[in-house]
Formats: sequence, C-alpha cells, structure tokens
Amino acid sequence: METRVRGADEDGNQRDENRTTGNMVYAAFVHTVTRRINGIPDPQYHIHCYVFNATFDPVEERWKAGQFMNLKADAPFFEAAFNARLADKLLAAGYGIRRTERDFELASVSRALIEKFSKRTLEIERLCKERYTVLEARARKLMRETGMDFADAFAGVKAELGVNRVKPRLRSSWARRSSSQTGAHR
Repeated sequence: METRVRGADEDGNQRDENRTTGNMVYAAFVHTVTRRINGIPDPQYHIHCYVFNATFDPVEERWKAGQFMNLKADAPFFEAAFNARLADKLLAAGYGIRRTERDFELASVSRALIEKFSKRTLEIERLCKERYTVLEARARKLMRETGMDFADAFAGVKAELGVNRVKPRLRSSWARRSSSQTGAHR
C-alpha cells in the first residue's frame, strides 16, 4: 500500500512521488454460500473484502488517502502469490490438487460434483451465451474507453450478469416484506 507525497521537501524541491506505507484499513466479510438460485444457495466459501481509502503514513505520522494505482496494477501478482501459498499449504496437509485454466481445484472433489454445485456459474454462462453480442459490444466499448485488453473487459462485463440478475428479485422481496406486517420483523 502506498500514499502520495506531494509538495516541497526541506530543501524546497517539489516532490511528486509515492511512499510505501505497508498498511491499509479494510473490512472482511466471510460468506459460505452463493447467492440463491431458485431459492437454494450452493456451498462456496469466499470473502468479500472492502478496502477503505485510508493508510497511516509512518513518516508524516498521520492518516492519509491511499494511492492504489500500483497495488491494482500488481493485482495479478498478488493473486498468483496467494494461490501458490494456498496450494502449498493444501499439499503439505495431504490434499491433492489439479490445475484448472485459471488456478486449481481439490483433486478429491469430482468434476461432476463441482458442476452440481455451480448453479450460479451455469446460469451466468447461459446468460452470457444468450447475450453474447451485446456483451461483446460493451466490452469493446470498455476497451476503447480504458485501454483494457478484450479478455479483461469482457470478464468485467460478464461479471455484471450475476449481480444484475439478482437485484430485481431482491428489490421485489424487500418491497413485499416492507409492505406486509408493518412493524414486525421477520
């Protein structure tokens, strides 16, 4: 984690650099299941981590805004390092792993069982096929606007399918719950 260092130094020279602080403020929320499909979630242990725009600068001895550009640019490295450490720990504990296109899976869990408990993934893949032309156009627009490569742009657009699919159901559920039995909590 870094913070920005701007302004004049002791000699009056203008500074425009980043300083590594090595700390950040974040909140982690552990989830053990996916969003529900047809009322039933699939098992999936995952963590949602929210990083706040705050870091303590030990040189200036104060809290400052974080500088995220290099951290985001190095995200693939951090993801690969995390996965390598996790794989090493699983192997050391006696679990077998098998490589996948992107990372790895536990070898003791069959492909059939993984697919059985991947309803959200299957639903997103189905929606992706149905809406491919529109998604491709949005990804190409995102490429032009940001300079991203196509695979990253398409992955970002595709990721929205799962989020957008759930929102209308949540809103209607919340509306029904708020209009019925006013004052009673369910």
